[in-house]
Amino acid sequence: MGRVVVERLQLESSTPLFINGKLADYGSMHKDIDYDEINHFLTELSETESINDKNETAVSNSSPKENTMYVVGSVGNSYIELTSWKLQNDHDGKPAIVLTYTWTNNSNETAKASLAVSIEAYQNGVSLDNAFFIDGVDTSSGIKNVRPGYSIEVQTAFRLSDTTADVELEFKDMWDIFGSSTPINTTIHLS
Repeated sequence: MGRVVVERLQLESSTPLFINGKLADYGSMHKDIDYDEINHFLTELSETESINDKNETAVSNSSPKENTMYVVGSVGNSYIELTSWKLQNDHDGKPAIVLTYTWTNNSNETAKASLAVSIEAYQNGVSLDNAFFIDGVDTSSGIKNVRPGYSIEVQTAFRLSDTTADVELEFKDMWDIFGSSTPINTTIHLS
């Protein structure tokens, strides 16, 4: 990536700063930015990406193979049916896993899948970042309102750190702050 230098920047409160696709919130109310801190952050980011790039292998996007599976369960007021996954590159050419599942709203109110269920993905014990802007993948369905008793197909994606290591998934009730709900756990074997 090389060294990136930020010369002068002023952000207002809660203004996100994206640097090379990474979120770096250095904003506070009309405060000048500490450029040495940002440049230090960018240098560390550059070194981290260089290390991570060695473990990543791009996948072929020519015709991503849809792998079927069937994992079902209830979490809070949600019913989840994980039906398939595929490997595909994200907008940066990095390998990602795309999950397709059906979400059913079992609550008494209109709700959104993205605000009802939290999905975490792990490889080698480390959480994976969400992946965005993948050709042919519509992640916007998770923010659509769904009436009680109805379902919607949802897609979500995670950037892989390794294209052969297992991916552990955990579906949790977004509003279960005390951990009283049992999550849905499953593992996808990539190799």
